[in-house]
Amino acid sequence: GYRIKDYMIYNKLLKHWQKKPKREKRTGWKIAKRVFIDVRPLLYSHPTNIGHFECDFIVSKRWDNTVVMTLIDKFSRLKVAVKLSSRDSIEVFETLEDIIYKYNILSLTFDNDNGFALHHKLWIPTFFCHTYSSREKGQVEKGNRWYRIFFPEWTLLSQVSQEEIDKTSEILNNIPMKCLLYQTSNEVWRQEMKKHKQKIIVASEA
Repeated sequence: GYRIKDYMIYNKLLKHWQKKPKREKRTGWKIAKRVFIDVRPLLYSHPTNIGHFECDFIVSKRWDNTVVMTLIDKFSRLKVAVKLSSRDSIEVFETLEDIIYKYNILSLTFDNDNGFALHHKLWIPTFFCHTYSSREKGQVEKGNRWYRIFFPEWTLLSQVSQEEIDKTSEILNNIPMKCLLYQTSNEVWRQEMKKHKQKIIVASEA
């Protein structure tokens, strides 16, 4: 009856997800000069100020190469998402250059996706999780689950505009969070940016 049918559907889905790690074994082999998080300074892993981000991809269906590159600030939980035509390392690198400048990013932590192969050309410290250890960048993984509420796995990301993605980021960045004492990511980010600017003014007057 329907119970057997449900079991077969569930079993098929389970086998599908179990196969994923086998495909992931190919990732990382093109990435040179990786520094793993074992040697990441405590200031970067448990920051006391904004600017230390984790980075990842949200992928579309297999026949759609479009991805959304997501970043999250470890201190304020500010979420940033940018649509890319593919995980091509050059496109990823050029996009990261702009984001680093715009958000004054101080360090980045990645997984071992080959899209991050040009990380060493960025002018900031970069770190990598160990293979099959996505929990080592748990904040961006959780952020991706939030984005998936708006863009489920069956979504064709090529049909999603950057404007829609920006609106989603704005919604997520305005949700009060317990870890931020019920402030929003936007509020904490603005407070810290204000402090940073005040420090620059004081330093320039000294």
